Amino acid sequence: MNDDILALLVHDRKMPMEHLESALNALFVRTFSLGTCRELRSLVREVHADLVFTDTVLPDGSWGDVVDLMREAGTGASVVTVGSHEDVKLYCSILDRGGFDLVLPPFESQELKFVVDSALHNTRFRLRELARVGHA
Repeated sequence: MNDDILALLVHDRKMPMEHLESALNALFVRTFSLGTCRELRSLVREVHADLVFTDTVLPDGSWGDVVDLMREAGTGASVVTVGSHEDVKLYCSILDRGGFDLVLPPFESQELKFVVDSALHNTRFRLRELARVGHA
């Protein structure tokens, strides 16, 4: 992977996000951690992230709020939710609301690489569409 990829990690728990951060760094994805939706809102336009990984629950919101914030910001970044257990209802809700995927620990290298590659492809597609619509 390319070392110019930046992923924001929105969470307030050390585990499992510390493991995710290590796994992403092993894939040459730089990471920047935020603890709340408020922090994300204040930095989203200044920090040009390619991906966002968010915990399901945050001190001031949830994964859905992160998806909404990223859509409103118009950055095109794909949002991946980090869950603690398999939950088909949550997965369907994430997709319905515009999130990209749900990942669960342990973060196996090959599986995480597939999610990151797919999410980056999605981000690039969204950016092209945003540029096309913006120039229409």
